[in-house]
Amino acid sequence: MAETSNLYLKEQELIKQYPKDQLLARRNFVVEDLLKYIGITVDFGHLPQGYLGLYHQDFLVEEVTTDGRLIDILPQTASCPAPADNQNKTLYADLVKVGLSTVESSQELARLLDLPLEKISYAGIKDKVAITAQQISITDADYQKINQLKTKAMFLKNYHWGQGNIYKGKLRGNQFTIIIRTPVTLGQGWLDSQLERYRDGFYNFYYLQRFGFVSARPFGHIIGRLILQEKYEAAVKMFMTDNNFQDVPLLNQIRNQAKENFGNWKKLEEIFSQLPYTFGLENEMAKYLQKSPKDYSGAINVDLDRFTLWVYGYGSYLFNLHLSKLINEKRKIPKRLPLLLNSKYKQIDTYVENLANDKITDLEGVLKRIFNKEIMRPQNTCATVAPIKIIAARIFNKGVVLSFRLPLGSYATTFLSHLFLLYRGLPLAEWVDQQRYESKKILGSGSLEPVEKIFKDYLFNQILESS
Repeated sequence: MAETSNLYLKEQELIKQYPKDQLLARRNFVVEDLLKYIGITVDFGHLPQGYLGLYHQDFLVEEVTTDGRLIDILPQTASCPAPADNQNKTLYADLVKVGLSTVESSQELARLLDLPLEKISYAGIKDKVAITAQQISITDADYQKINQLKTKAMFLKNYHWGQGNIYKGKLRGNQFTIIIRTPVTLGQGWLDSQLERYRDGFYNFYYLQRFGFVSARPFGHIIGRLILQEKYEAAVKMFMTDNNFQDVPLLNQIRNQAKENFGNWKKLEEIFSQLPYTFGLENEMAKYLQKSPKDYSGAINVDLDRFTLWVYGYGSYLFNLHLSKLINEKRKIPKRLPLLLNSKYKQIDTYVENLANDKITDLEGVLKRIFNKEIMRPQNTCATVAPIKIIAARIFNKGVVLSFRLPLGSYATTFLSHLFLLYRGLPLAEWVDQQRYESKKILGSGSLEPVEKIFKDYLFNQILESS
């Protein structure tokens, strides 16, 4: 796979050849309708509009480790030392990235270090349209190659050698520092009262990014349903060709071309190469299907993490439906609910009804066939209310800066959806102030200048958001 950051920058150059009307027009959607589409049917009352992620630096995520250490985004000049002995074969490091998902950054590191992907481990997946920091582990790492790493979208720091590796879920939570841009300048009194309202927590729904909203195509749960129905061809076709909420003409045009040529995998590779970053996974699937035509389940497995998220996405949708039902019917809400991939799923009436309607009659058998292992686990539960620790909150000109911590298993955007009608992507509303702001400076908690110097090629507003 080509270096992801280079594909991104190459695509930005390619995009310049297209007229703006092909890039900027998108059907306006109603946020409430979008939430219903992913199973959230609760009325949050009248909320002000808020725009997220105009610039990568508007959304900062810093991981909090199990021992309470904050993995910050600021660069560090120390090089990676040689391991002291042969016993410690695992390198622990802090990964700071921009414009990449954790999966993409791991793939890129594996390629640059000439290691199998499974040698790189992390505790949680961090946002893509953001600057994020998290701890990773690299087994059998070559410290000399680490020191020779050159990439425009990420860097490593704070190295130490040990044994074992980081496993998924081994973190306490995340600290967020986020700019929300608003049509008017809101009052500090309004903000303070809203934060006080949720000081004991907020409803812990799975929010849009769980379903693919970074591309304005929040249909991960639909693909997950197709996979559980073992309709692999339909799942691949939907991912490659469905426009859904995404109405940017250029992307529609490319996906429509793919739909017309579906099955001609060489042609699809050519079509998706028009935007090699946005359609990176589609391109990899097309390449796989050239070698193994009709092996649609294998094509889905090209990106195992994405494949798993789609299946989990269907369960997340059912969780949202059930939590909404409990809230709307004013029923007693337990502290935690089993998820679909928990053997107690049959105790949840919403799950049972939807599985029957979707004709998924042998869930356990389907999962074993898909994953070739047992993934029904008792720990697959989710809190219904998530606690929050507010660190700082400030109003500025047509915007709000919030810094807060959340525990593992909760989303910043879910919390923000209790405060704002959230918008991301294109078209950019006229009311969005496009001036660049430094969230840490506004809060008096530091400066982003050191990391901005490193990521200067990435720190501009998104013309197109990738899938």
